[in-house]
This record gives sequence, C-alpha cells and structure tokens, in this order.
Amino acid sequence: PKEDKSINYQKDTISLQISGNNVKGQGKITLGGLWRTDIINNYLRATDKERVDYLKGICNKGSNKCRIDEVKASDFKKRDTQLSINYDFSINDYVRSLDDELLINPCLNKYLATTPIDIENKKLDVTEKYAFTIQQVISIEIPNGYKLSYLPKDAALKKDLFGYDVSYKNTGNKIYMTITVYGDYLQLAPAKFNEWNDFISALNESYNELITLKKI
Repeated sequence: PKEDKSINYQKDTISLQISGNNVKGQGKITLGGLWRTDIINNYLRATDKERVDYLKGICNKGSNKCRIDEVKASDFKKRDTQLSINYDFSINDYVRSLDDELLINPCLNKYLATTPIDIENKKLDVTEKYAFTIQQVISIEIPNGYKLSYLPKDAALKKDLFGYDVSYKNTGNKIYMTITVYGDYLQLAPAKFNEWNDFISALNESYNELITLKKI
C-alpha cells in the first residue's frame, strides 16, 4: 500500500550569505518515513570514512564548486525520531555579476530536473519506491550596498500524482524562497508520460529563475 506523500520527506532549510561572487551557507536537512529509513540503512552499512562522504553527498548542492565544510547528523540509531543533518557549505563563483547587478539562482538543488521520460522508447510503467515530498526553504541575506531589483513570481503546477509550488517574499534585508516538489504514486503509467514531461518542463522554468540585486 502507498503511504501518504507527506510521510516520506526531505526538507532542506538554508541560510545563505553572498560575498562578491561567492556564497556560503548553513543548512539543516530533515528526513522522515521510508526516505529516512533508506538513509539510515545506507549509513550504518558504511565504514567511518564512507559515512562522512555519504553525509556530504546528501548535503551537496548542484554545483561542482560546492564544498561541504562541516557536517553533523543526529543519532542514527534512534529509529523512532526524525533524522536531521546540520552542515556548512560554500560555493565559489555562484553569483553572476552584470554591470551594477548581482544575479543569483536560489534553487541550490534541482530535484527531478533531469527526469523527462523518453516517450518513444519507454513503454512500461515508471516505478517509485514510495510517494515523496521534497522541500527547500532558503533565506538569502541581501549584502550591504545592494537592494532587491527583481524577485520572481510565485508559480505552481499541481496534478493528482505529482506537482510543485514555489513562493518568494522579501522582508527587510532577507529574501525567502520555498519550493515544494511531490510525487504521489508508486507506478506511473505511459498514459501519464506527456503530463509528466509538461510538469518537468514547468518545474525547470521555475528552477532557472534568477533573483536580481542592484547596487545602491
């Protein structure tokens, strides 16, 4: 039987600071349900060195310049509690400069971005181990000497078996983005493949949005 998608979740809460073209941040990943169980089982099977690399891999961001500086997890042997992983990271050359503006993509991880289905060749159902929810909650501190120039519009595409929504807000010198992606199926039939590809296309449009900061 399929569990509710909210039971198997990953939530990544990040506080981000900009320094020139570089960013650094502090994050906390929380996991629940079968997703949490998979992470714990993989961790406990690994050697000590493999465990550190495994945790860093979970916290890694979608850039080959991302460096995980410190990572610390809650007790993996407490199987009846929420799993959490705290980490610090930095990414060089993540912010683009254009004249007197800074451009930054707030979506540090682009979950499902590369999963369009090859409809011509894929004839069988696509399967998932469990229904899931993935959420990124990111706050960006506007650096001194800059102001917000462009904030993307909220967006959403919600179907019965999958979907996403993204929202932005600006409060004081902080910019907040929350994006939630979900899959609510164990088997996705070929009749749904076109709908899935439309979903991935819309999701990627939101993933590619940039926040613009302008020098004061």
